[in-house]
Amino acid sequence: AAKAAGTTNQFLRGDGEWATPVVETETVGIVTVTNSNRTLQLSDAGKYIRMVSTIQRTVTIPPNSSVNFPVGTVITIEQSSTGAVEVVPGSGVNREAYDDADGTAGQFAVVQLIQVSTNNWTMIGGIQI
Repeated sequence: AAKAAGTTNQFLRGDGEWATPVVETETVGIVTVTNSNRTLQLSDAGKYIRMVSTIQRTVTIPPNSSVNFPVGTVITIEQSSTGAVEVVPGSGVNREAYDDADGTAGQFAVVQLIQVSTNNWTMIGGIQI
């Protein structure tokens, strides 16, 4: 016997049954840091860090001997106010960026840090050259 047609938004599986797709929504945790510097923590992995200050602040990338970030860790940092955000590598850490940039380009600029190998991070995005 012929199968009845599926309903709106269903698809026909390989076994001849109709199914509704599962749509997964991914969210990111947001961390707001107000009027202080920050040394990255393991709990920052995959997070969006909003640095809120009217004066320059520093985000320090600690060495893997202190915080064992897995290779492939991504951390996003936003300069949420007028104070620039400088990203500083800790002892033994290498931070690579276009033209050796070391921070955000201005208010609402966003940079991402990606650990490409142990103690080696690439910074991309709204960087200050």
